[in-house]
Amino acid sequence: MGEMNQNLQELSKSLLGLHVKDVFKKNKEDLKLRELSGDEKEHIKKLYQELEQQVNEFVNKTKETNENTVQAKDEKPKKTRTTLRDKVRKKK
Repeated sequence: MGEMNQNLQELSKSLLGLHVKDVFKKNKEDLKLRELSGDEKEHIKKLYQELEQQVNEFVNKTKETNENTVQAKDEKPKKTRTTLRDKVRKKK
């Protein structure tokens, strides 16, 4: 499962890179780029790390809930047989 997540992350990064390049090509004449300051670069890196952490936590939680539901389905519920005699005894 971890390998699959890695592959998906690499794929999404490459697709995002292609999309950004495409946008730059389309707007090349109107686009004026400026250099980012060190603080801005650090802020972007922190945002990226926080988002990555949130995504990983979400994926882990959904994986755990899926495993728990599979385990719950595997366990057979115990059938208890209640008779009229048992019901009367409980009332007393």
